[in-house]
Amino acid sequence: MAQFHFPKLKKWFDTLNSFEYRARLAFRFESQTEKAQVYVEVEPYDPFDLDDSMNPQLPPVNFTIHAIEPKRIKTRFSSLEIQLEQQPICFRTDDPELWSYENRAEIICNSPVNCAEVFRNVVRRMHGHASSEDIFRYLSPIRNENPPFWLGGFPASLFRHVRETLQEMNVSIFVPSEPKAVEMPVLLKIGDDIRIIARDFEIDIPGFETLDALFGKR
Repeated sequence: MAQFHFPKLKKWFDTLNSFEYRARLAFRFESQTEKAQVYVEVEPYDPFDLDDSMNPQLPPVNFTIHAIEPKRIKTRFSSLEIQLEQQPICFRTDDPELWSYENRAEIICNSPVNCAEVFRNVVRRMHGHASSEDIFRYLSPIRNENPPFWLGGFPASLFRHVRETLQEMNVSIFVPSEPKAVEMPVLLKIGDDIRIIARDFEIDIPGFETLDALFGKR
């Protein structure tokens, strides 16, 4: 049985998440070894019990997602059945839930600034990648201070958007130091039911020794 690194299975997970598949999940955490696994059984599911030969389907498949050095685990179940189209399995490396693991950089404002306008513009710049609630944790829209003042310390992913917004608004700013790049963990999201942050993830798929075999290539 081969073990696949999660980025190599992106296309495969995209396929799983795009059709009507039923998935049975079982979560296990071993406190002594600090290892976490999610066991997944996937099978095609037609809620109307129709035979649609035009809709490509993968055969039933079982696999195990291994969290390597888990850092944070949030789950509301030990076993569950879900619809993957509605609650997809996603691996993220750039999610706001990972901001707390990034290095931060401070911004000091040396000229007057409308913080409510800064907040609105940053939310707009994030293009839905982060919610207003995510941004509010680091940037308050209700501040009213005389310069110079400390605007905040921002994780690297947010820092760039805040600084560029301030520059576009012609606000004079001072940045003591740039945020330094760090090795980031990975977030596993399964609908609203599982959040696992770990250094990395590997997937075991019994019966498939190579990616070509998994994708039906010879």
